[in-house]
Amino acid sequence: MKQIGSVIKNPEIQAIVPVLLDALQEPTKKTQTSLQTLIQTRFVHFIDAPSLALIIPVIERAFLNRSTETRKMAAQIIGNIYSLTDSKDLAPYLPSILPGLKTSLLDPVPEVRAVSAHALGSMVRAMGEEAFQEIVPWLMEHLVLESSPVDRSGAAQGLSEVIFGLGADRLEKSMKEIIDRSQQLDLAAHVRDGYMMMFIYLPISFGDKFIPYVGKIIPPILKGLADEAEFVRDTALKAGQRIINSYAETAISLFVPELEQGLFDDNWRIRYSSVLLLGELLFKVSGVTGKATTESVDEDDNFGTEHGLQSVTHSLGRERRDRVLSGLYMGRSDIAATVRQSALHVWKTIISNTPRTLREILQTLFTLLLGCLANANFDKRQIAARTLGDIVRKLGERVLPEIIPILERGLDSSESDQRQGVCIGLSEIMTACSRDYIIAFSSTIIPTVRRALLDPLADVRQSAAKTFENLHSSIGSQALDEILPYLLNAMQKDPNSPDTADDRHEYALDALQRIMQLKHRVVLPYLVPYLIKPPVDIKALASLTLVAGDGLAKHLPRIIQAVVIHIAEEKDSDVKQQHIYYAEQLLCSVTDVEGLSVIIRELEEFSRSPKVNVRLVAANLFLSFCKQAKGTYQQYIDDILRININLLNDENEQILNTAWDCVDVIIKDMDQLELQKRLPIVRQALRVAQSNSRERGRLIGLCIPKKGIGCILPIYKECILNGPPDLRESGANGLNEAINLSDAEALKSSIMNVTGPLIRVLGERFSTDIKVAILETLTTFMGKVGTQLKPFLPQLQPTLLKGLNDPARLVRVKAGNALGYLSQIHIRIDPIFVELLNGLKSNDDPSFKETYLLALKTCLTAVGSKISDETKKQVEQTLIICQTNDNDLVRQLTSNCKDTLSSL
Repeated sequence: MKQIGSVIKNPEIQAIVPVLLDALQEPTKKTQTSLQTLIQTRFVHFIDAPSLALIIPVIERAFLNRSTETRKMAAQIIGNIYSLTDSKDLAPYLPSILPGLKTSLLDPVPEVRAVSAHALGSMVRAMGEEAFQEIVPWLMEHLVLESSPVDRSGAAQGLSEVIFGLGADRLEKSMKEIIDRSQQLDLAAHVRDGYMMMFIYLPISFGDKFIPYVGKIIPPILKGLADEAEFVRDTALKAGQRIINSYAETAISLFVPELEQGLFDDNWRIRYSSVLLLGELLFKVSGVTGKATTESVDEDDNFGTEHGLQSVTHSLGRERRDRVLSGLYMGRSDIAATVRQSALHVWKTIISNTPRTLREILQTLFTLLLGCLANANFDKRQIAARTLGDIVRKLGERVLPEIIPILERGLDSSESDQRQGVCIGLSEIMTACSRDYIIAFSSTIIPTVRRALLDPLADVRQSAAKTFENLHSSIGSQALDEILPYLLNAMQKDPNSPDTADDRHEYALDALQRIMQLKHRVVLPYLVPYLIKPPVDIKALASLTLVAGDGLAKHLPRIIQAVVIHIAEEKDSDVKQQHIYYAEQLLCSVTDVEGLSVIIRELEEFSRSPKVNVRLVAANLFLSFCKQAKGTYQQYIDDILRININLLNDENEQILNTAWDCVDVIIKDMDQLELQKRLPIVRQALRVAQSNSRERGRLIGLCIPKKGIGCILPIYKECILNGPPDLRESGANGLNEAINLSDAEALKSSIMNVTGPLIRVLGERFSTDIKVAILETLTTFMGKVGTQLKPFLPQLQPTLLKGLNDPARLVRVKAGNALGYLSQIHIRIDPIFVELLNGLKSNDDPSFKETYLLALKTCLTAVGSKISDETKKQVEQTLIICQTNDNDLVRQLTSNCKDTLSSL
């Protein structure tokens, strides 16, 4: 090694040969010392091959050292050597140097990565890309590595230096791919992040040579600042800050327009990042740090200086400065809190006097505000409106003469979004102004609000309703007196008017509905007297009551009275039907307890009217109310049932059918417990209705063909089948009452639902009272429908014969009476008599013989002439035997049967 050192021609290396030899002999102890010596040596002469033979092994060893400082010095020395030696002398050492350099390029310490990247760039610049065929693919692989942001950062630094080493042509070729991939959303977030990092390091590598690309990379940086992945947003912010710190003075014209546009982006993240980057720029240009906290101070306190603002004006130009400051000021009213806070911080740090600056930029600010008020994006319109209110608060009401005419002209715009923005702006202004100033400008504001309330676009009308709310809060009843009559007048339809007048009616109605949603307590008392004047606009009433809130109940009596009378007096059936439809909507919109009570009370009153057309309207409204308002009138079911059952006594056929349908709708919607609970109410209501009936013993509403007792039958059926004992008896008695009030034709539709449950209950073990009630009801039903019960004869005959053997005498008597009715409709009556005779013979108990004889007499009376001669003989023979019975009553009843038989 000393011999090698003796032939070194470089005098600087020759002087430190002993240090290098020590490092080669004792690498653990002497490597760092030799590296420090190399770093401190000032090279003047060319480094020859023998010098490299001593230096390179030391550097190789240094790259393997754990010390950060050692690896950093090794990379630095490599970078310096490549500019002082011949590339052909270095080529043999490249395979041994690159692995250590790659490792250092991915080092966790940023300084090591930076020095290593610079060294790699120097090597590529010195030796050309041919010597590094594998380095670019390796860097590209690590640039998009998902697992490690450190690796991506090191690869980005290295790649930036390599591109710089290869020259401007290579940068031109690479930039399109870098820009495209940094904002390609279909790529993974870590891939976008890796390419975004290039924007941090390329400016460092290229310096001023990178200026032509600054304008091109601002859009992807802004897009990166709005990325869903937080680490991509962080990288984009660092890239933006790097651009500003590197080119604030030289490239303002390139990236300020992009940032200015970002202030008004639809995406709040881009607006936020644009504020941050503009803040960085303004801080740098004005000479302030921007690090002072402004969070704990009033928003009107400013920390900027006149000199700083002058510097900004000088750098940006007056026109651009006004646009940037206008955008920042609007950012103070942004809907996103982070944007508001950042914009306020930048504003307070740069601006020394807010009112004065506002007056300077007012014209530019108004132009931007009108543009935002006309924007299709709702957030932008909201921001612009808030800003208008803030301007009024800052500059005072004296700016109103400038603002109001501008907004008024905005309603003439063909852009619906601008018209909506005008309304939002007016609302904010009225919130910010005192009552006196609004009154002073009311002659201009009120016509503007009127026009907006009749705008063809629903969104504009909604915003105008909000404006009306603020106007009323400011000037009170004047807003009601000058706007509501205008809308009511617009609602008046002229049959000879063009279609546009109908549209105007709809717009006015919609506007009133939207106003009601916001101010129903104030507006409803004002509107009701107008709306119930003849001719009543029922559609308007229905629409407005939908949003009337809890204040509707006290106005309902007048509304319902006006509506019912108006419908009753309408002659055109189609129009009347339409009015009923709107009245139904009106009633169904009421859900509060007080309002429901009013509806029931008023409709009940009209159901008693001497006028048929009024009663019919009340019945129709009851029916539609019960159909559509299910679940809301539970506590009034008893009243509704009572009222409509009473209407089953009406003389008008339409009313009868409507009332029947109403009862049917209510009862069908009940569960088992509800049905059982309503039995007493229905029985009582039927008694009252029957007592008022024009036809004694008949209720005409229960005699409607194909309907009959079907509307109330589910209550009786449920009680008979599933109720407790007392309710079963009451249900059977109630059904008996209902059957008595109907007729045979009407009962046809209920035969199955009546007969089946009665037979089923008779076949089970129940108390005497229940069986008696069931048998009485069955007897009544057979007496009404007669031969229509033929399909049930196979079940009825054995059931009734079984009843003749019941322990209770009253049950046996009722079964015998029912058997008499059954024999009238039976096709083959002889078997009935055979069963009766067998019972007489087989029962020795006088009480049973007595009831069998009663049943035999009843059947002989009913159909005796139809029995065969053979059966007659059997009856005679059996009666002869019974006449010898010891019991006087049995003998007496036997004689009665013989008399009946002899008369046949």
